[in-house]
Amino acid sequence: MSDTMIEADGEMAVQRGVRITCAATEHVSHAYHVNAIPVVREIVVTNATEADL
Repeated sequence: MSDTMIEADGEMAVQRGVRITCAATEHVSHAYHVNAIPVVREIVVTNATEADL
């Protein structure tokens, strides 16, 4: 993982122009698992390069 960096706000970015952002639930309990409530609310992949992912 020499090409990646993890920023203080929890975002993980590849220095070559690909950015991955994730929004997750702040509090997780056993009820989330039992009731199939999603913990990850949003995942965004941004590709600023010309290459396909």
